[in-house]
Amino acid sequence: PATRDLRERLVVMRNHDGQVLFSDILLEHATQVVPDSFFVIENTLYYIKEKRKLTAVPLPLEERHGKNQD
Repeated sequence: PATRDLRERLVVMRNHDGQVLFSDILLEHATQVVPDSFFVIENTLYYIKEKRKLTAVPLPLEERHGKNQD
């Protein structure tokens, strides 16, 4: 059977107007959906990129598309 190739994306949006403040691809070639692959502690967003890299982004965010903290 054919397998699905999914892209897992994290998007942070501003509540009052829906503007995208931050966007990054967590996993380029996912085979299944993985819920809750990020969390926030004390105004810092944490997520795992490509199953191996812990990434931290300070909040609140200015408008930044795909500009993660490497």
